[in-house]
Amino acid sequence: MMFRKLRFSGRTEWVLISIAIISFIIAVIQVSNYNEAAPYESSEETFLHSDLIAGAGSGSLVHAQKSERTKSILLPAGFNIPEDLVRNHLKDTASSEWPISQLLSREVLNQPPGEESHYRTHEPFSMYQESEEGDCEEDLKHTIEDLEISPREIIPGNFTRILEIVIEEHDKYKDPFYKYIRPILITHIRAEFEANLVNRFWYRLSGSSVWLKDYNVHFVVSRFMFADKGERSTPKASFVLAQVFDKNWHELQDVRLVFPTNDLGGEEDPTFHSDGQTFSSYRFPRILPVPFDFHADERNMGPEDPRLILVRNKNGHDEPVAIFNSHYDKFETKEDGTKESNAFRSMFMAFPFQLTKGKRHLPELSDENTDKLYFTKSLELEVEHHEKPKTCKNWSPMVSDFEREVNGGFDTSISFATNLENLEIVRCSLDTGKCGRLYKKSGDNIGPLRGGTAFVNLNSILKQQRHIPLHKLLPPGREVYFAFARAHLHKCGCGIGFYRPNMVVMVKDEARYSAESDGGKVEATKYFYRTLYVSDYLSLHVPIDPWYVDNPYGMCEGTNALIPNGIASWKLDSLTHKEGKWIANDNLKLQFSVSDFSVDRVDFNGVLNMLLNLKGNSAFLPPPSVKGTIFEHLKVTMPELGPQGELTESLAGVGKKNIECAIESSKKFCVAFAREQEYFKNEKPKVDKAEANKKLKDQIAEFQKMYEVEIAQESNKNQQLDNPEEEEDDY
Repeated sequence: MMFRKLRFSGRTEWVLISIAIISFIIAVIQVSNYNEAAPYESSEETFLHSDLIAGAGSGSLVHAQKSERTKSILLPAGFNIPEDLVRNHLKDTASSEWPISQLLSREVLNQPPGEESHYRTHEPFSMYQESEEGDCEEDLKHTIEDLEISPREIIPGNFTRILEIVIEEHDKYKDPFYKYIRPILITHIRAEFEANLVNRFWYRLSGSSVWLKDYNVHFVVSRFMFADKGERSTPKASFVLAQVFDKNWHELQDVRLVFPTNDLGGEEDPTFHSDGQTFSSYRFPRILPVPFDFHADERNMGPEDPRLILVRNKNGHDEPVAIFNSHYDKFETKEDGTKESNAFRSMFMAFPFQLTKGKRHLPELSDENTDKLYFTKSLELEVEHHEKPKTCKNWSPMVSDFEREVNGGFDTSISFATNLENLEIVRCSLDTGKCGRLYKKSGDNIGPLRGGTAFVNLNSILKQQRHIPLHKLLPPGREVYFAFARAHLHKCGCGIGFYRPNMVVMVKDEARYSAESDGGKVEATKYFYRTLYVSDYLSLHVPIDPWYVDNPYGMCEGTNALIPNGIASWKLDSLTHKEGKWIANDNLKLQFSVSDFSVDRVDFNGVLNMLLNLKGNSAFLPPPSVKGTIFEHLKVTMPELGPQGELTESLAGVGKKNIECAIESSKKFCVAFAREQEYFKNEKPKVDKAEANKKLKDQIAEFQKMYEVEIAQESNKNQQLDNPEEEEDDY
């Protein structure tokens, strides 16, 4: 009856109600503006303490909306694949009776559609241009104030459902890889389910994705970390978890992708053939069968921090490649003929949609127990003619648009920035993993600026539009790359280590000169890579979760980390120019992790628009409406070489002054963030965490006792088997 009473109330009541409503709206706007304007107010924790210790940060408790294509078989667009071949291939699998779907050519989306979101303006940050001299603040700094960003979205991962599929595939369908890793995994997972403690032992981080247009899906990989003791700082093993999401980021929680793959030539291969192409399939979500140095009694095993990038194979299909690092024991033969084991942390690339039988590409890992198993094709990346360092990490991959054209439209290699401070670029064969050095700046120091996302080739992004040809946007022979790196600051004022994203713009120029040889002069080519712009820290307006989950207000204890992992897509809707400026309508999707236990995403509007209009030694040509400047621009920004291949004039970007400026400004960000945390910590109510911590420890201790009983029972059962070879048949 309240509404009827309001309807017939007098004017005075309506005035009071109107004032109350207006006051409420003003209050909401003020709060909204306050949160938006404070660059360091991201200190508010995202989850309650009880949620964090239960695995919420990894997305395991996030309610995920299912895609309508869940429990279906997806065929790649453009292939003629008879249903009977698919059904025969999937005989005796969980997917044998699922409906089959395949996109029509007109339904294929080259880029995922934009999403409606409440964008807001990112707080101002600085881009520093390269110069051999000049003051950071006065001469090299460009303040960016108009970049738009969406709120943080968690990419969900239902641990219970993921591990249910692992157990089902192991028990019912005898998945060979799951049988292979059984000694460290399967019994433990069963015990987790029995004790209802799945989220205590699993973490998910370092997620990145690519858009698979032949299915209209996001293909997401992340580091799926198994901490058998419940401590994420000392994991037992890490795996590459692969998930599939539709164009609206709804997960296909149980789906099978049929994909074109390589032909191994064996009758028992898990493949089938149609229309001259070999195919295989996986059920997702799944742990990819990436080979690693496997010993049941060791720790920190397996692939870590995977990053995805798309390459175009010789058949013209775009396929994902995962770049990761992993411990790898290599054997060297000594002078007396004996072999000595040396431990390395090496870089690898894996092809999720290609197979290999055994570990033939990784001879140190090969053994008779794995010779009949099928793994994800994986290659160690080795720089030839250079001593192998003990630790290789954070290589940033990139694909050359020019080289793809020269090769006839497909890729034969991936290049990597292995060092950003003293820029070093290597090019690695997709067939062998062998690498050669393309460019090396003097100096070997790694420095605080480290690799984050893959570098995106902006030449290919600019080709998404047809209105303005590439030669009017870029000087001849130039490729422009963009990535989010991450500076690692040590004890800058907040915790032991502090990480945030930094934007990096790198250009590659080809310069030709006449070199002397025995037969006279020959044309030679020299490559120049330069970091033209580097930003200071970006907050992304993302709340930071504590490193130690039992201390929700201790943001500056341990490590404070927001790490960029991948650029999922970059869509350019239009490009024009007006009044001497480029006008680009573009959307970039970034994926990142917070405190090493989340997989998140945000969208940016206008990153390309910002890059096109940066002042100074820009990577791009000015718009046609700016007259009389192109020749001057080329003279300043393009390399000119003498007869010995030396630079005839200084070249902007060869130094690293901009990196120094960006790091110093990032340190100020860290100090300001720490100051904010101290304020918030003092203002927040004290929370007694003793009871929650004791409950967690008691749960883990009780679980360990139960698990030891399970292991003993399984050991006794195995000893009583009449045929000890029976389990080998499952491989």
